[in-house]
Formats: sequence, C-alpha cells, structure tokens
Amino acid sequence: LDDRPGNGRERFRQGVFQPVLTQATLKELRDVLARPRLTISAENREAFLAILTRQALWIDEPLEVTDRADAGDNAVLSAALSTGAILITGDRPLQRLHPFRGSVPILSPREFTDRFLT
Repeated sequence: LDDRPGNGRERFRQGVFQPVLTQATLKELRDVLARPRLTISAENREAFLAILTRQALWIDEPLEVTDRADAGDNAVLSAALSTGAILITGDRPLQRLHPFRGSVPILSPREFTDRFLT
C-alpha cells in the first residue's frame, strides 16, 4: 500500500478500519512478514507492527477453530470468526474458503483495496 492521501496505508493510520489481533495472529503475521521473499526490512516491519498493535482490537479468547492443519491459518480464521471481521490474505488456500463458515469474508489484498479503499 502506498502513502498517497486516501490510499490504504494513510487510511489505516487515520483509523478508517480497525485490525483485529490475538497473540496467535500477531505471531503469525510477524512470521509471515519476516519471510525473505517479501523483502521487508526489519525496520519497516517493526514500524508497521507497532502501528498495527496500537490500533488493533485485541481478542483475548477467540473462538476455537481447528479446520486447517496449519495453526497459523486457524488463528487468523478464529480471530475473524470471533469478531465478524473481514480476513485479508494473500494465501490462496485460505481465499478458497470464502466465505468461511458462511459468514467470514476472505478477500485478497487487491479485492479489499478495490472494495473499500478506492
């Protein structure tokens, strides 16, 4: 996301939408953002995570989800299901679950941007 006024990063900073986090989803996001193929510097990653954690709605006891073999997938699905949030992911296997349990929209970053940020 770029920094032009009205685009995703700026609207995120303005609190136009609120991320949902649990300790498990924060761990999953931290792990994903550290993957070498994403080429995100440690400084940028930590700056983003600092903003995210300050603005997030924290869920202490999310609903249990065990549908997937991957614990990280279950964590993000659990957070979204617990709050009715939209799950935004580049993970194609997760995208194929849309709508998860009939109620959780799962969108790619591009779909989210096209629907809500343009």
